[in-house]
Amino acid sequence: MNLSQIQEILTDCNYDLREARQIALWLLEEYGGLSAMKAITNQEVTEEATMRIEFALEKLREGMPIQQVIQKAHFYSLELFVNQDVLIPRPETEELVRWILDDNNKDSIQVWDLCSGSGCIALALSSKRGFWDIKGFEVSDPALYVSNRNAKTLCLKVKFEKSNVLNLTEFYGNVDVIVSNPPYIPIQEIRSMDKKVVDYEPTLALFVPDSDPLVFYKSIKEIALRCLKVGGAIYFETHSELLDQTADIFNEDEWLATKKADLTGRPRMLKVVRVK
Repeated sequence: MNLSQIQEILTDCNYDLREARQIALWLLEEYGGLSAMKAITNQEVTEEATMRIEFALEKLREGMPIQQVIQKAHFYSLELFVNQDVLIPRPETEELVRWILDDNNKDSIQVWDLCSGSGCIALALSSKRGFWDIKGFEVSDPALYVSNRNAKTLCLKVKFEKSNVLNLTEFYGNVDVIVSNPPYIPIQEIRSMDKKVVDYEPTLALFVPDSDPLVFYKSIKEIALRCLKVGGAIYFETHSELLDQTADIFNEDEWLATKKADLTGRPRMLKVVRVK
């Protein structure tokens, strides 16, 4: 089996040509040990590698995302272990990491990543600011396994702890930065979503009640009132259609909110500074 053959199979499965080529290269590297340079010459892989690639292709036909098939995802120059217990890190979330890094150049600050999932945000920050004190908080035990595995593999000093963001009594401290990409999709939207997301990513990390879609943001505000220093900031990823409503949660004098669009132009990020 070679690159052209895998691409043809993937395009027959409704992947566009560019995506099919990228996935084919990943499969050849992961299971066949071929570099991209060797793969593009249509070098054949071994029979054993072919069998493993065919099994992976069957998973892709069923709709499983490639990151979960190979159990790897790239995020902010890191290679992370992922499975169906965590969200696949998105490129848009890299922009949130970049915003925090651009704003904070101090040698020593304390950062909390709430609803940390795979640990991608906390680990990306640690990879660039190894002297920061960074903790991740997550309610899911399987997700904590993933984040701790990633921290150990990458040799990054991030502590991940089990905590429920909706239980304020579990949080105490005095931190400089809080960041969160919490669940924010109303359950009613499930019918319009990509089946790859709905069927293969954890509902716990995605969905919130239709009656209170901002429940996590409200709770994080209360955590910040208890634990965030004056002058400190919260960085959020949000639902593009609920950004204004999320910002309105912080409309008192204690807060200064800044909205930001992602690279696709969708208004999805929010920074809130505690001014008093």
